[in-house]
Amino acid sequence: MKRMYKAICMVVMFTASVCLAVDMPGDYNYTGEVNIDTGGKLKLKNTEVTTTAAELNQLDGNGFKSSVTVTGDVTVVNGTNKIVRQTSTVTGFSGAGLADLPKSSFTFMDDFYTVITSTNVTESTALLVPWKYTGDTADSVAKTVGATAGGILTFLTGSTDNNEAYMQYGPLGTEGSFVITSNGAKKVWFEARILAAPQAHEGGFFVGLADPGSSAANFLVDDSGIVDTNKNFMGFWIGTSSSNAYYEFTCNKADAAAAVSDIQIVTNTAATYVRLGFMFDGVRTTTVYADGTAKSRVHTNNAVSYPNAVVMSPIIAIKTGLASTINTGKVDYIRIQQER
Repeated sequence: MKRMYKAICMVVMFTASVCLAVDMPGDYNYTGEVNIDTGGKLKLKNTEVTTTAAELNQLDGNGFKSSVTVTGDVTVVNGTNKIVRQTSTVTGFSGAGLADLPKSSFTFMDDFYTVITSTNVTESTALLVPWKYTGDTADSVAKTVGATAGGILTFLTGSTDNNEAYMQYGPLGTEGSFVITSNGAKKVWFEARILAAPQAHEGGFFVGLADPGSSAANFLVDDSGIVDTNKNFMGFWIGTSSSNAYYEFTCNKADAAAAVSDIQIVTNTAATYVRLGFMFDGVRTTTVYADGTAKSRVHTNNAVSYPNAVVMSPIIAIKTGLASTINTGKVDYIRIQQER
């Protein structure tokens, strides 16, 4: 006969009760209810079970939760673990949240793989379709370094004062894909990895978004290198007004009195690439990043100068402001994402 120890409860005066915990070896089938009062412990093979009843009730027959909401980081520890459907955000663009792909967003990216054999940038030169190229002299060049993993676009001016070169996505000059709209509930991410050599006197280098058709003469203004304030634009600029010391974030509403103040983002270190990006939160705030670290914020309630609710497309622009001096800028990649 199997040994059996029963829990003996003694009723004591004043309605108090005392329960003695005992071992119950052997196999037992229970048809009633087992209740563990506050302070009691449930152990399996001497290991305490700390999971709550509510948590246990969420498990399916295989011991898995049918759905999990992730609010922190997700780490895959081996090849068998997979994220089937992403419902949270994942750190991606410049440290900002990366939207769900591909269901809820559309994405642009150019890593400049193609080797360009012709170096002259003119209206008629088809170098990297579907980009539109504009250069005011045959000396303005754009080429990729094909031997570099992923490709590097090298952008140069000619050596005459106010020589310039531009390339904008959309060969017809009328295409636009990205719109930043206050309270539109559509987030937008932008990031570019760039390197700018010190810009010559009154020259400039810009990478960002601008009105379709901005790949044209004097998008960067003669004798200053700043972006034309008759254009809608948002992105990163470096020029001699910053003494070549900083990359600056700048944006503008076309025909506004002045651009949103050029915000110094990060120091320009010689021969060093930097990841520059921004994220619009879909409501009113644009956060600016450098190498994954948030640096500043701009609010769309500045309606006078913020390019709200206008269509823009990626552009790279460079200008020299000094005779016999060639300005140079390099772009490793540009990527943009917007929620649908």
